[in-house]
Amino acid sequence: MKMLSLILTVATAGLLAAPARAQDEANPPGKGQGAAAARVKELQKERIDCLKALAEVADKLAVGARGSIEDAVEAKLLLLQAELDAARTESDRVALCTACVNALKGYEQLADARKQAALGSEATKLRVKARRLEVEIRLQQATVETADRDRPGVVTTSPNVKDVDVTQQYACTIDARRHIEVRSLQNGYLEEVPLKEGQSVKQGDVLFKVAPALYLAKLDAELAEAKLAELEFSDAEKLLNDKVISKVEMERSQAKRDGAQARAKLAQAELNFTVVRAPFDGLVDRMGKQPGSLITERDVLTTLSDSSVMWVYFNMPESKYLEYMASRDKGEEAEQVDLKLADGSMYRHPGKVAAIEAEANSETGTIAFRADFPNPDGLLRHGQTGTVKIHRVLKDATVIPRRAAFELLDKQYVYVVDEDDVARRREIVVQSEPGDFLVVERGLSVDDRIVLDGVGQVRDGEKVSAEFRKPEEVVASPHRRAPAGGL
Repeated sequence: MKMLSLILTVATAGLLAAPARAQDEANPPGKGQGAAAARVKELQKERIDCLKALAEVADKLAVGARGSIEDAVEAKLLLLQAELDAARTESDRVALCTACVNALKGYEQLADARKQAALGSEATKLRVKARRLEVEIRLQQATVETADRDRPGVVTTSPNVKDVDVTQQYACTIDARRHIEVRSLQNGYLEEVPLKEGQSVKQGDVLFKVAPALYLAKLDAELAEAKLAELEFSDAEKLLNDKVISKVEMERSQAKRDGAQARAKLAQAELNFTVVRAPFDGLVDRMGKQPGSLITERDVLTTLSDSSVMWVYFNMPESKYLEYMASRDKGEEAEQVDLKLADGSMYRHPGKVAAIEAEANSETGTIAFRADFPNPDGLLRHGQTGTVKIHRVLKDATVIPRRAAFELLDKQYVYVVDEDDVARRREIVVQSEPGDFLVVERGLSVDDRIVLDGVGQVRDGEKVSAEFRKPEEVVASPHRRAPAGGL
């Protein structure tokens, strides 16, 4: 096993030596060495053929349980070492390592199967796995090195001028256009009403009833008093005409009649208030009191929401508010306001900005906005949350890829290459950041040549050799913004 470990170490070390051999191959031998180089290739081929035959025999013996898995792994890695020595390119070496890793995974599975069948040991499985991981690590390192060598150098481009759809997102709360508490105006016991929680009601529908017996009795008494006062007033008028009583006494009787009639109207109103009706169309919320409950005046019975139109409130930073107002002054009205719901889906009905609060919040530096959304399907409910997306179009905006810019002390810069191919750092003012692009307000013109890729390789004031790409050929990049390492 010591010999096996030594061979495996030598084989995997060959992966690290591969880049060095690639550099040697970049310098071809002289004519005097041509014969020797040809002989080396013949020997390498002969060695590979021999080791392939050995690997095939060892594999058959290991699979047939007539040989050890370690011997098969040893033969496979010896073959890998020989093939790496003869490989001409880095891509060939990566492919050879990949094939070897797959073969070692097969031996690892075979070792595990033998362990499960009590025909092998855990140690054998772990040794094969360790060697497989070692080769796989070298494979990943070689892949990264190859990618680094294939990465393009410095690339430049020019700013592009086009219409840009800018989207701003803000957290929001969703409220019904009208949301009220339904309260009792009288004391008493609730009577049964065929009303369910969450039910849709129309204006004037009965929501609750208070037992009216006491209020009916009071109304009857007040009506009787009013009738009596009316009779007394009629008698007083006759007596006044007959000059039996004075006008003052007649007016006193009239005032008594008017008071009795007013008390009767009040009793009628109190009786009417025992029936609570819906003031508008809407949805009934949870019942605060159940039939048979003793309630008092001003008790909350339920809530009622008019959800035909939803008021969506969100806070916009002052800087964005100023941009928004400036775009309105230029006639660039927000085209559409969309609503993203809590599950990430988009509400299918667009809205519009309907109101802006008159006062800014000095603590948060924001201004409250309200957008109105129609709710014909009743999907939106009072108290929901979501995200508002405001879309507006910037006409003839100067746009550059985000990866061309870098930050320094809260300011953003790009490298501009002049006519002498010298890179100069220049500050830019960014108006908006839609996706992988930046909308530049000041600092660049369409004739400037800016560094797109390889920003970290550029130094201020140094001459650069770069490939130029037209703005329309530049696509968004998934890479992060380039660091300011070139400073």
